[in-house]
Amino acid sequence: MHTRNEVAAIDNQLRQTLENISDGFFMLDHDWRFVFVNSQAEQLLQMSSEQLQGFGYAVSAANAGAEATSRYPNLKVLFRESL
Repeated sequence: MHTRNEVAAIDNQLRQTLENISDGFFMLDHDWRFVFVNSQAEQLLQMSSEQLQGFGYAVSAANAGAEATSRYPNLKVLFRESL
């Protein structure tokens, strides 16, 4: 079992790693709300992490035109089936 300090250190290390990758990366919760957005994803979505936190993916994707892409329906199915 990990101590709180160990969990905090692992969380910090993971966040730093995800922040420093060159790809846009974000995490969604079970209700399709943003819970993490790295700086590359902020640029792609043209919204800051603070603006996106707790904001629904479907709404922001529509704003960014993602629903018009061929990947959006597949993403919805993948996410729904992985729950």
